[in-house]
Parts: sequence; structure tokens; C-alpha cells
Amino acid sequence: MAFLDTRIAPRSQRRFQGYRSAAVTAGVFSENRALTIMDLSNLTLGARLCTEVMARAPETDAILCNNDSLWSSDETRRLGLSIPDRLRHGGFNDLEMMTCAEPWTTSMRTYRYRMGHQGCRNAAGPVEQQGACRVDGATQHQSANLALR
Repeated sequence: MAFLDTRIAPRSQRRFQGYRSAAVTAGVFSENRALTIMDLSNLTLGARLCTEVMARAPETDAILCNNDSLWSSDETRRLGLSIPDRLRHGGFNDLEMMTCAEPWTTSMRTYRYRMGHQGCRNAAGPVEQQGACRVDGATQHQSANLALR
């Protein structure tokens, strides 16, 4: 599995660190499949990173994009790589435009509004345990889920 990332934001760096840790633990990490650069994300850059990772590691069977996978899914089609038959493809944020993407890809949906709303409400109250907080007397967990297409 390859990881494409523009590593500008600290959350991007943490996502890459999580990917690297899991890949190393599984014994499948390769520098050839980890493309991280300090630049702003855009469609042209995503296409370039996708082309580069497939040239460096043609055996790659999956691509995980730090940002939504739209920025490289079009390039996989231009390279003649069928999703999901030849290459699995996924990303983060599940932006609305991903519902119209061809080919469809998997995205980790984060609930930014809900997290911001709960964060504001919790600012006045203590965090009782790691990853959980009290809202209206009940413990609430911050969450995300997969948007499978």
C-alpha cells in the first residue's frame, strides 16, 4: 500500500506517522511507496504523485491519500489501472465532491461539524477519559467512519 501526502498540516504528519507505524509493524513498509512532500494539495500534484508511486513501485496494489483520493483517482484511470480490480484507492475527509467521483473510492468520513460543536460545548467541562468527553451528562466519543462506495 502506498501513501500519498502533502504533509503541510500537523494532522497530515500524524496520519503519515500512523500509516508508517502500521506498515512497519506488518512488515510491508517501503520508502518507494511513501511519497510525502511539503506542498499544497491540488489535482495536478495528486496526479503527479500517483504516477510517481506507480513508476517507483509498480507492484503497488493500494493507494491511501492523505487528502481525499479524488486527486489521484483520475490519474489511475489514465494509467490504465482499474479500481478496485487492479488497485484499491482511499482517502480521508469524504468531501461532497467524492460522491460524484468515477471511479468510486473509499474515504474516511470525519465529522468536522460535530467535532467542532462538541469541542465548543466541552471547553467548559473536563475530559474524563482519553478520547471521550461529557455532554449533557453522557459520555460522548469523537468518531469517524468509512464511506464505502
